[in-house]
Amino acid sequence: MHSHARITIAGLGPGAPGCITLGTWESLKLSPRVLLRTGIHPVVEWLRQEGISFSTFDYVYEEETDFQKIYQRIAQEVIREADNGQVLYAVPGHPLVAEESVRLVIEMAEKKGVDIELLPAVSFLDALFIALRLDPSAGLQIIDGVRIDQQLPLPGRGAVITQVYSQLVASDIKISLLEIYPPEHPVTVVRGAGIPGEEIIE
Repeated sequence: MHSHARITIAGLGPGAPGCITLGTWESLKLSPRVLLRTGIHPVVEWLRQEGISFSTFDYVYEEETDFQKIYQRIAQEVIREADNGQVLYAVPGHPLVAEESVRLVIEMAEKKGVDIELLPAVSFLDALFIALRLDPSAGLQIIDGVRIDQQLPLPGRGAVITQVYSQLVASDIKISLLEIYPPEHPVTVVRGAGIPGEEIIE
């Protein structure tokens, strides 16, 4: 283990460059090695234009089909990179909101004694609150759409369902929701929350 092994974990916000925090921006400029979970994020092209050098783990998504294996491999690679010194691992949104790879990196780092620094970030939830004029303190459930069969929302309280990344996942969510809501219950679909020109609310 390198004596200076350290991993800084940062979030890139929901997609607009203005949502990147000053702390994350300074870290992106100063870090000797920047690793992005994915280059498929609206802010990545702007980072490139601003001269930030980075590598991505998009190749892992091409080589694996199971998401748990993907996140496991990415976490292992981040830890391996940290063996050679300081790295910054950046993910879309907030590092602690719906980011399985970050959970695994923290778990592995703690076992190996690698220092971890988590930087605050704007999450897609923050953008969603603004898009829908929601006050989460009024009572709001955050449900992982991939695991909705394990954590069905409670009727009568607002619910945000995340990770609806494919038609198959959306179909599974619909079936699960029909168990607790009537078929005519209204649902709001938000795409690209907080991204200028891309936000769609239906």
